[in-house]
Amino acid sequence: MPSNIVFYDLDSFFVLGAKALLDTFEPIYIAVTQQDVIDLLKRQSIDILIIDPSQRIWIISKDFLASVRSVSEKTKIVFLIESKNKSNFYINRLCPHLVIEKNINPAIFVKILELLNISIYANKI
Repeated sequence: MPSNIVFYDLDSFFVLGAKALLDTFEPIYIAVTQQDVIDLLKRQSIDILIIDPSQRIWIISKDFLASVRSVSEKTKIVFLIESKNKSNFYINRLCPHLVIEKNINPAIFVKILELLNISIYANKI
């Protein structure tokens, strides 16, 4: 059940266990800009988009997510948040499919993505 995953943040990719992620999922793409995300979604069937909005809180907007959803309705959007982030209310208003605490154990993070992947795969059948 392979999933195509995009990380819109290179730091989070390494913090959350790059090796475990690469061993479990393939391919994984790293997007540097919002345009990279949109271009990837247009070229590839992306199942999961992982965003760490904590450093880009004013960039991640409803307009950007609307663009993501218009290009790929099936892509699941996952936000990584700081547990004490004062912007969580704003983040929740953006309506991601899943919100995960950024300092989660990498093994648990991979398991959560595996479960999300199973649900995506089940919906494709």
